[in-house]
Amino acid sequence: MSEQQSTLSVESHNADALQKAANTTERAHRLIVGVDDDTGSGIAGRLIKHTGSHPGKYNPPVALSTHIINAMIAGSTTYIYDRIVRDGESIDIEKLRLLIGALALHDANKIVQALYDPPFDTDQNTEDVIDYYFDQGDVLGVQQILPGEKQSEQKRDRMDLKWLIQRTETNDQRRGTRMESTPRARSLERYCRIGDGLVSKVGVDGIGSGADWLSKFFSDEKGHVHLLEFTEIEQPILNDHLIATVKQVIEKGVSAGQQDIPTQGVVLGSSPSGVLYLGSPIDRDALKHVVEDHVMKRITDMHDFSAKTNWNAFEYDILSEIDIPFDDKRETIAEGYAETLRQGSGTDHEFENIPDNFKSTLPELAKLVFRDQNYEDAFADYPAMENLWQQIIEGDEYNAFSRKIGFIAELLRHWEGSVQDAADADTVRDELTDFAEDHREGLKEDLTPDSEAGSVIVSRFFGELETDISTPSGGEMCFLCGRAASREFKKGNNAFYKTNSFSKRVAPEEAYKRICPVCNLEHALLRDAVEDHDYSVGPDIEIAFVYYDEFIGNLSVGTGGTPNRLVRSLLSPDDSEEGTDRLTNPDLVASSFEAQYHLQPLYIDSENTRLRSVRELLEEVVSAGFKVVLGKPFTRFKPQDALFVDFNSTRRQTAFGADRVESYQELQRVCRLFDILRTVAESSDYSGGRELISIPEDSFVPIADLVARESAAPMSVREQAHKHFLENPHHDQYMQMRNVAQEGIDLYGHEYDSRHKKTKIFRLAVDATLDGLNRGMEVDELQEHVAGQIYKTAQEDAGFAKTEQATAFTEALFEYLKVNDSFDKASLSQRRNTLANTYLFAYDRLLSEYHADDEGKDESNKEPA
Repeated sequence: MSEQQSTLSVESHNADALQKAANTTERAHRLIVGVDDDTGSGIAGRLIKHTGSHPGKYNPPVALSTHIINAMIAGSTTYIYDRIVRDGESIDIEKLRLLIGALALHDANKIVQALYDPPFDTDQNTEDVIDYYFDQGDVLGVQQILPGEKQSEQKRDRMDLKWLIQRTETNDQRRGTRMESTPRARSLERYCRIGDGLVSKVGVDGIGSGADWLSKFFSDEKGHVHLLEFTEIEQPILNDHLIATVKQVIEKGVSAGQQDIPTQGVVLGSSPSGVLYLGSPIDRDALKHVVEDHVMKRITDMHDFSAKTNWNAFEYDILSEIDIPFDDKRETIAEGYAETLRQGSGTDHEFENIPDNFKSTLPELAKLVFRDQNYEDAFADYPAMENLWQQIIEGDEYNAFSRKIGFIAELLRHWEGSVQDAADADTVRDELTDFAEDHREGLKEDLTPDSEAGSVIVSRFFGELETDISTPSGGEMCFLCGRAASREFKKGNNAFYKTNSFSKRVAPEEAYKRICPVCNLEHALLRDAVEDHDYSVGPDIEIAFVYYDEFIGNLSVGTGGTPNRLVRSLLSPDDSEEGTDRLTNPDLVASSFEAQYHLQPLYIDSENTRLRSVRELLEEVVSAGFKVVLGKPFTRFKPQDALFVDFNSTRRQTAFGADRVESYQELQRVCRLFDILRTVAESSDYSGGRELISIPEDSFVPIADLVARESAAPMSVREQAHKHFLENPHHDQYMQMRNVAQEGIDLYGHEYDSRHKKTKIFRLAVDATLDGLNRGMEVDELQEHVAGQIYKTAQEDAGFAKTEQATAFTEALFEYLKVNDSFDKASLSQRRNTLANTYLFAYDRLLSEYHADDEGKDESNKEPA
């Protein structure tokens, strides 16, 4: 880096003050998540646990927990920056605690609505609402973070808290609090408004509008609010690393050559294409050079790379495309072939221990025998190696396919001295060591990338457009992104797309598709992520992008560990720490805010498996405040105006409404549907990989039919289905069938035992209707015919039937059949059994309601003791 690039700032604020602000911000964020916090509050985790499945904003939807946590981050960070950088003073820890508490409850009315059933209006943050929240037990732990210890101090805290909460909204809702404000509270009002207002503005209008809005609070000075905007690249893992690197440079500082670049400010938050921060203005070109120097180090520190080191083939793969130290590449190749030798692949020899000195020769040796065309000529300068090669060719221990790995295995045996027919051990060791040194430069040349992927992705990220915008031909085009590519895509079975699978960009007669350096690097990163989750790379892998929102607050706690630990523990409970509540674990919560989005691989090989994965994502992840976008590998991640989106949904999934979930009300509906199907399956024969495909769509008839057919299903599932019908578009159809069942009860009475008796009148009516339709009866005649048939049977069985009851039952049945397109011979004949089951469901529900009413009357009629 040049001397001009050793500093990023155009005009720097006080460097010591910026560093102090960054350190203090981390301290505040530890209070928010409860890391190293003796109060035991952990407000962020409690918010996620209790309000993650409730709306904070509706358009676009975002979890209440996400909105509040982002507001706490923005408000507290701005307060710290103002006090330390702008005012040159220290923060007041009591004020900071009060501010965090007020922002945690700035939507107290929504929290109370979500968690309780209060006996009063909760449209506003009135004193009654706030008092009611604390009276219910303070589930978020707000009292623990407030500064007061004595009763008088706690009373003052509560008064200031109410005053701030009611003044957080930018429209200044003051109703309900008549108390006088304190200087402490008045000094924090600005930051409560900033916390809620910034996050709300960004959520509705984007990060750019949020930056403009925030600048108005700094109108007396210039150069404090900054938005760095970038071009989001097509490769989501690489884009996430780039955003993280920029944030690290701003808030942590970096080492650049012989000089250290200090902290540039405090980050408020980020989106996939921008970083919003308070601090010194940064020279964009200088930042680009720093990011280019550090992003690849971040990538190599967080991911493992490998070459294709098979017993019968050797491909450099990503190692020839990525700009990492040559020694690291050699070590990767050496360990790869050492493992091949340990396993005995392609030979009859397995090696438990491989000497380090021999291992260090494997990269050059593998390059010669597997990749070079004139490898036999190269042995002329190494007599022992040449002699051993001739023995292998002339012998019968190895065939034409295994002789190369056999040659390496025999060299190891001679190196160890276990055999000495070609040469003694010392000679082999000397020759092989010399050979590796002589051929190292050729290996280094092979592993030096023609175009460094790191510099390419940084240039695209910083918005530098290519001057050549011509479209490459199909044979020279990356099959993933469409850019120019020369490298053949040779991944074998260890790939998300098969080497010879169809691609629109490659003609059928061509042998290989092409992949560009950037997509090849993304492929390696994605493969590492998948294998880290103990999945095998293959075409059945899909990727769930899990994120809180397009904009996330910068929770700079830095607990270490991988950022996706919380998401992973939600989907794989066995991976979580034993005895802890995952959603309130401070370390897990803190790490979940470190990445812009998390990648969760899923193995999906059937429709039922897909629906299982969707159900788990909705119940465990989306209900914990996250959003999810599900797609095939290399799907470009774009935040959606929905809680859940599946780009590869099936027809049944769409009919369930589980392809795109746009609100928390829809989330509850879909989760309840899955719960009904799963509960029924546990008592039926649908549990063998078919439990979620037992019905074709989410509607009254198939659900009621399924539940009624499974007589062993618990009563709770019938209650769930009843609630499901009432709260969703199935309401009318369900109520119509309840009318039919009610008329059936009036006509025939209560039947509690036999399914046959419960549905006897209904089945008789359907059969009589079919008979009349077959005989060509008009509606009036048909109605009289059916009513006569069922009246006769009801009178014979029950003895109290009336003709008007039989007529009412028939009218209700005909109305249902007409409205639901079943009043014809074909439909009625086909749906006869299904209709009987839906009638049975409604009938049983009415009986349970009558039974509950009778029990209630009995309880009320009891004499007091």
